[in-house]
Amino acid sequence: MRIRDIPDSYAAFEAYNREFETRTFAVTKAGQRVGNATRDLLLGFYLPRFLWAPARPLVYALMDEPLLQATGYPPPNSGTRRRVEGVLRAQARLLRLWPKPRYPRIISLLRNKTHPQGYSVADIGPPALRRKWAAETGKAGSTDTR
Repeated sequence: MRIRDIPDSYAAFEAYNREFETRTFAVTKAGQRVGNATRDLLLGFYLPRFLWAPARPLVYALMDEPLLQATGYPPPNSGTRRRVEGVLRAQARLLRLWPKPRYPRIISLLRNKTHPQGYSVADIGPPALRRKWAAETGKAGSTDTR
């Protein structure tokens, strides 16, 4: 990834990250589109579409202040934030008591509706990007179809 000058300690990294966010985060139309798509994707995992609008404040309660400001979302009220955090803490306590799964659920091995014969990461994505990757790595895409 060619990341340079990574801080050595967690505290230094946190300070670096906060300074970077302050310097670079800004509300843009593109950022709002990405934020809206991500928010709606999260809501779509759990709720039918007609419940998305009333559930949006719950998603905002999961975000920190710099992210809320960068996306232009309204800050949740303190009661909503407390309730969301309480629900997540209760879920964590329950999950500690839940029996551990006997076998890991490896999502990449599950059947995929859009690729029923399976896929290899090297074989998906925009053709121009696949050609660029193949030229850089010397690999022509995989033939793995499971």
